[in-house]
Amino acid sequence: MKPLSTVHYPLSIIILFAFLFTSCFATKQTHDSRKLNKIIGNHPEWIKRDTTTIHDTSIVRAVHVDTAVSVHFDTVNIVHDQLHVRLVHLHDTIFVSGNCAADTVVKTIRVPVETIVPPPLKTMSAWWYVMAAIALFMFLFFLLKDATKFRG
Repeated sequence: MKPLSTVHYPLSIIILFAFLFTSCFATKQTHDSRKLNKIIGNHPEWIKRDTTTIHDTSIVRAVHVDTAVSVHFDTVNIVHDQLHVRLVHLHDTIFVSGNCAADTVVKTIRVPVETIVPPPLKTMSAWWYVMAAIALFMFLFFLLKDATKFRG
């Protein structure tokens, strides 16, 4: 019969390798964020602060409610913004009717955002192209001159 410690030995190795494998990915992510923070620390002028606007739209549905109450008075209409309430007295009963029209509520949210804008790459100016063209022309001229010398 095998001792108990030798049975669990391969399982502990598998758990150890799984732990090391997952920790490698975790350190890679933190390494990239540290590298980015170092670049931003060296070049704070590359950060562009901007504000993004989000329009959050909510639709409020219409609500209509009816009820009956027993009190003595005549018809009363109450209107306020989207709310319409009507009280009607008929014989010994009061009919209460309430209606709230549908509405759309738009909420504007401003969120500050920081983006990284590296400076544009330095390109060769026009005089470098002119100098390269002259050097190429001189090279071809001397090459053709020497080639015609060997011909004849």
